[in-house]
Amino acid sequence: MEVYLFEPDLYAEWYNCSQLSQEEWQQVGVKRPYLAMILGILGGAFSMFYMPFVFIMTKPRFFRMSCYKIMFCLGFIDALTIIISVGISGYFMFRGAVYCTMPNSMYLAGVAGVASWCGSCLLCAILALNRCLDLYSPHTHELLFDGNRTWFWIGLSILYMALVSWFESPIFYHSRYAAGFYDPFIGAPVEKRHKFVNYTHVINNVLVIVVMSVLYTVLCVYVLKRRTRLNRTKKNVGFDYDKTSFEIEE
Repeated sequence: MEVYLFEPDLYAEWYNCSQLSQEEWQQVGVKRPYLAMILGILGGAFSMFYMPFVFIMTKPRFFRMSCYKIMFCLGFIDALTIIISVGISGYFMFRGAVYCTMPNSMYLAGVAGVASWCGSCLLCAILALNRCLDLYSPHTHELLFDGNRTWFWIGLSILYMALVSWFESPIFYHSRYAAGFYDPFIGAPVEKRHKFVNYTHVINNVLVIVVMSVLYTVLCVYVLKRRTRLNRTKKNVGFDYDKTSFEIEE
């Protein structure tokens, strides 16, 4: 957004659409009205089923717990992601759009899409950390997440979203490939004057895979150990019960 708002010369150089006419750019994209309608129906259905569960978390018995505060905010970010990845992308697909046919809309949607994805990833990692600490170290969990301290972590994810949207490159939807790319001119016979890459997005995706894998492995180990301990306890209780019954009969 920094380039888009405050560096018009640089923006005009990087995202220059003058090499082709509007008619030629329209030929680069492909209209997919039926697939767009399917996306619209699915996006609406997902949102209708999703949002009621988000608002249920605001009930006092849930919202006093830090994990539900995190999941509530995560739900809103996920809803934004659904709107962008399904609703807005479906509209672009219906129009057969590429960046140069709808530059402003495509740019802003791309900024919001990348920011919401990165914010969602960070909140998921924070939620997993929250659950691990609650199980393994309740004192540390209370120290970091008790009361209003949870909002610090939520604010951290919002700050992360703001920084990504402000400083990093957006992703552009391409109707021909039905996917998003950092290069707005992909598939077009034009000379590219800038290498489009978003290193923050790459690092984010790698880290979220590693961090989430580690944290959920820790959670699974805890659950398996607890299950084994409970099974052993049940067996011991059953053995003592059988032994007592045998002694009574004697």
